[in-house]
Amino acid sequence: MTAWFADQNNFEEWCNLLKELNISKPAQAKKSSIAGLTIVPTGALVNFTRESIKSKIESLGAKCGSSVSRKNDYVLVGEKPGSKLTKAVTLGIKTITEDDFLKMIGE
Repeated sequence: MTAWFADQNNFEEWCNLLKELNISKPAQAKKSSIAGLTIVPTGALVNFTRESIKSKIESLGAKCGSSVSRKNDYVLVGEKPGSKLTKAVTLGIKTITEDDFLKMIGE
């Protein structure tokens, strides 16, 4: 490989190609309003499946929890939430609706 650069014509061509490159830093993503939080979805959501809400939460830098504990920041409540809602209320974990969640993330 180094032999290719040893040829003066090849080296000049390489230098000309380097002049055409424009390498810049990627734009920094805007920090999400839920980054670093833990959110536990429960019940049926209108705009998300179980997998898509997990993906959405994680794509915004938050953790998608599967069970309710004192370490959770929010419980995202859909229709027929079941025992997770009861436990959240008992532990004093803040509950949010799907509309609340969408407002939080700017959608």
